[in-house]
Amino acid sequence: MSNSLFSFKYQAKFHRNSLDEILAIFLNTRNETITKKDLIWTPTQAYWLPMAMQKANQYSEQDLKRCGLSCIFLLEQQISRICLTTNLVPPRYTNSTANPAADLSRPSNSNQQPPINPNSNQKKF
Repeated sequence: MSNSLFSFKYQAKFHRNSLDEILAIFLNTRNETITKKDLIWTPTQAYWLPMAMQKANQYSEQDLKRCGLSCIFLLEQQISRICLTTNLVPPRYTNSTANPAADLSRPSNSNQQPPINPNSNQKKF
């Protein structure tokens, strides 16, 4: 993989007075503790990256598993945040051994295992 930057832009229109508008306002509001990238890209990556890596057909099964475990960990963190925000009891359907130190930015084609968390700088809520 090269070190050059790749740009991705997304724009959408939503109905006024909808939950989509509420979410868009929240995502567009300046936040001192978390970046816009962490608000939008990190959850998208945690949800979709394993499927994107599989479709790219250039990652080993070990890379996919490491990515999957890291994404499960991130999604479990989000479930915990949602439970705290909504005063819900966290579900007990999983007992993940996900590794939050997985590097999702590159394949592990060397002997050195890179740390695996694309959100190592992510601030916690």
